[in-house]
Amino acid sequence: MPVQPPEVRDDELHLLLLEQHHFDSGTETWLRAGVASLFAHLLIIPALVWLVFMAPQPARLAANRSMIDVRRAIHLTAPVLPKPKIAEPTQTAPNRGKPAPEVTAENLQAKTPPKPFQPPSTPRPASPPPGPVAVPEPPKIEAP
Repeated sequence: MPVQPPEVRDDELHLLLLEQHHFDSGTETWLRAGVASLFAHLLIIPALVWLVFMAPQPARLAANRSMIDVRRAIHLTAPVLPKPKIAEPTQTAPNRGKPAPEVTAENLQAKTPPKPFQPPSTPRPASPPPGPVAVPEPPKIEAP
């Protein structure tokens, strides 16, 4: 029996040509699905057993297995590291006031009065430049 599409309004989006919301509950469909499942299991399970237990292993893996000698294994231990130093507090006196509800740039600036301006002292006279340095004469090489 062919499946007829349900009647839909024209303002709906049609993504499937035949919308089928349920399986056909006939025995023929269940019988086909059961036979297909049995056939798949009869192929897959023996193939997995053969791959795990009876498949030939590559020669390089079989050769390397005989070369490993656990009696000569080197036991590794983690190095003992020094304990990290705990940072000591740098504040010497405890806080006396209440914490500020807001932090602003004005509150972060120091409350000490600024130092009065002092003009720089008189500059020192510049020292005279050093005189010309005498360059020693290079040694003379006598020709043979």
